[in-house]
Amino acid sequence: PLVREFGIATLDTRHLRCLASPFPASKIISTLQFSTSHPSEDFIDCDFTDFKECGFAETVFVPQADLPTTITESLHIKADTSPDPRTLRNIVIIGHSVKTDLKILQRLGVNVHEVAPVLAILDTDLVARNLLGAKSSPPL
Repeated sequence: PLVREFGIATLDTRHLRCLASPFPASKIISTLQFSTSHPSEDFIDCDFTDFKECGFAETVFVPQADLPTTITESLHIKADTSPDPRTLRNIVIIGHSVKTDLKILQRLGVNVHEVAPVLAILDTDLVARNLLGAKSSPPL
């Protein structure tokens, strides 16, 4: 099946340096939400750039064929400390049952390890199981 939606949240760790005056989460976490569904298919009275479906970000229409490029560009975060403008910042991928998400990305032709320097991949489902016990959430 085709991927119909893609969302990403980015925590910019550069804003965590100043712990004496913490920033509100809305200042250090940015969100993106994309949908490959044409607004007329799934949404009533919506235009291409404001689907109102996602509570955390404005949903932007992306043609299915452009989704791999859109995802790749979303994971490319330029390293402003490098003189080389092609240098990317390290990223950490976090998701709930993230293995499934990574398989979907691979099916789309996006290998996160080739797209950006990935420091770690954290699965919140596994973290919850380790902290709360194996029966805390159903197996996938």
